[in-house]
Amino acid sequence: MEELNLTYFILMALATWRLTSLIMRERGPFDIFVLVRKIVGIKHYDDGSVLSYKDDFFGRLFECTWCFSVWVGAFFTAGYIFLPEITIYFALALALSTITILVEEKV
Repeated sequence: MEELNLTYFILMALATWRLTSLIMRERGPFDIFVLVRKIVGIKHYDDGSVLSYKDDFFGRLFECTWCFSVWVGAFFTAGYIFLPEITIYFALALALSTITILVEEKV
C-alpha cells in the first residue's frame, strides 16, 4: 500500500460526502437508492422522500448522516488499502460530482 497523500485524502473525503448523500437522500438512476433504503426498512412517500425509519440498527444508521458517513469512510479506507488504484478512480468521479454540486449551489 502506498502512503496516503493529501490529494487522495481530499478526494476520498469529498467522495465520502457524495456517496453518503446519494445513499441517504437521493433517488439515483432507476430509483436505486430508494430501493436500497426500502431493503433496510425505510418507508418513503411517492416522491421518494423518507416517511419513516425502521427502529433497528440499519434504520438508525440511515437516519444519521454523521453515523452513516463513518461507514462510507471505512469503505473507502478499506478500498484504498486493498485496491488503491480502483478506489482512487471511483473516489475521483464522486469528488468531481461533489465539486460540481458545490459550484452549482453557489452560482
